[in-house]
Amino acid sequence: MSTFIAWCKFWNSVVVFAQSRVNETVTNNYKKSVIGFLVPVKKNKYFNVLYFTIIGFYKLNNLNKKFDFSVFQASDAGAGILALLLSKIHKKKFIFEIQGDIFEFPSEVGGRLHSNLVKMFSRFLATHADHIRIVSPYQYKYLSELGVDSSKIYLVPPRCESKVFNLSNIKSKPDIFSENSKNIIFVGNLIVSKGVIYLIEAVSNLIKKGNEFNLIIVGDGALKDSLVQLSKKLNIKKNVFFVGRIKYELVPTYIHYADLLVLPSIEEGVGRVLIEAMALKVPVVGSNVGGIPLLIEENFNGLLFESRNSHSLEKKIEEIFEYPKKTQNMILNAYSTFINNYEFDISMKQFIKMFEDIEQI
Repeated sequence: MSTFIAWCKFWNSVVVFAQSRVNETVTNNYKKSVIGFLVPVKKNKYFNVLYFTIIGFYKLNNLNKKFDFSVFQASDAGAGILALLLSKIHKKKFIFEIQGDIFEFPSEVGGRLHSNLVKMFSRFLATHADHIRIVSPYQYKYLSELGVDSSKIYLVPPRCESKVFNLSNIKSKPDIFSENSKNIIFVGNLIVSKGVIYLIEAVSNLIKKGNEFNLIIVGDGALKDSLVQLSKKLNIKKNVFFVGRIKYELVPTYIHYADLLVLPSIEEGVGRVLIEAMALKVPVVGSNVGGIPLLIEENFNGLLFESRNSHSLEKKIEEIFEYPKKTQNMILNAYSTFINNYEFDISMKQFIKMFEDIEQI
């Protein structure tokens, strides 16, 4: 919401059409400048895309009569097709946001058919968009290979609000954080692309060596039950805590009390949660995929491990706790990385500059 409100410094109004875990269509207005329309997610992903496209086409077509949109902007392949279609019909500009590793979308995420469809539609959208916003420089490579004109591409990194991820917002320590163990935290959706299975395996290996570790998993998703079963199978059920989804304002508290935050993704645009941990001066370990290695500089502001490799992750976790002086230096460097590159106001200035440039074209 903070992003959309900030966009209103440039646009008179921002209309957000998205899906959420609601039972019926919900309309939210914020000071008459941000208007949100949330529609339910359908269980079958292919039917869901069709449902979203049909409902979205009808709703946004009517909304355009009221607001006369200047641009249509979308951040995934499904929504992108809808936005592109509407932009052509109404002769408006289409901005395609590329936030993940969509050109090498792994088949583990949703199956081979889904992977191929995401890659196919993403390539189509990238070559037909009027403008493209990327979150990390690594995405320039794929766009260049597709022959996309570099003048159409805008690099606007993700952002983190220092007003939110600040020690002044920290509440009392949740009971699940042990005083006698090292507490590792994961925050995100429990889906294949986040690679949580490798984190559980790494923690299991560390515990078998006689180390005292707890793993706090914040989030929910399709893989939760299988991850719970994995922790039981590895005999570390008492060391793994599935917190579920929590209120956004509680996320800083959970990250703050952790000794380490790990993002074990098998595909990732950047990984906003890493930036949030950096803002709170919590050490970070991330997988060496997508945009993560452009955020984490090995041995400078965090550590990287080989994706899909629990033994590689295990060694990096050990390194964090075996060399506290080095870890403290990385924490300070990570905080500087956040302040200089990913603080909310810095990123938002780049967003506004992108909109200004697009309006002038």
